Amino acid sequence: MSEQAAPQNLPVRIRATGPEEVRRLTAMIRAALPDATFSVQERVEDDKGAVAVVVTARGTHTGQVGGYAPTGRQATVVIVSSLATRTSAR
Repeated sequence: MSEQAAPQNLPVRIRATGPEEVRRLTAMIRAALPDATFSVQERVEDDKGAVAVVVTARGTHTGQVGGYAPTGRQATVVIVSSLATRTSAR
C-alpha cells in the first residue's frame, strides 16, 4: 500500500470483556504503539456506580495491528469502556 493510499482512520472494533481481555487489548495497543500515552477524555458515572470512560492512546504506529502494517506515523486509538460495579446478593 502506498503512503498516499494509507488509511487515515481505521475503524476497528474490539470487544474486551473482563480483566484478562482488557489486559490483552492493552498489550495489543502497546505492541502497535510502543510509545503510547493514555489519557482519560471523559468519565461518566450513573447513580448506581456504573462508569463509562473514553480514553485515547496516542503514539507512533510501529507495530502490526488488526491486519494493518506499521506506518511509522502518529496514531490515535479511541477506547470507549463501560464498567459496572458488582453488587452483593442480599
